[in-house]
Amino acid sequence: MGTYYEIDRGSCQALAAPRVRLGEKPRLGRATVVKLQRQVVQTGGRCGTMAVPAVQIRYQALQPGSDTMAWEVTYQARGAAPREIDAAIRVMPRPAPARPR
Repeated sequence: MGTYYEIDRGSCQALAAPRVRLGEKPRLGRATVVKLQRQVVQTGGRCGTMAVPAVQIRYQALQPGSDTMAWEVTYQARGAAPREIDAAIRVMPRPAPARPR
């Protein structure tokens, strides 16, 4: 669903991974917050490619249908106000197996 990290653009130094908190949990699947010690990212600009600590939000569907979830991301350098994110997820049924010819 998302990968979050923070870089000081002035010094190209990786900061600690942002704090992520699940808000509205999905009804038809499972959401998890995964902390990554080293995620390789393309930062763009003069910082280029870096390995940074990051946090990922992952969603695993348990059944088909429409689902929603929400989470908050709090960055160190962007002030104390968390960024609120919500997602609408559409999970399609698994396709029928192909018939042999």
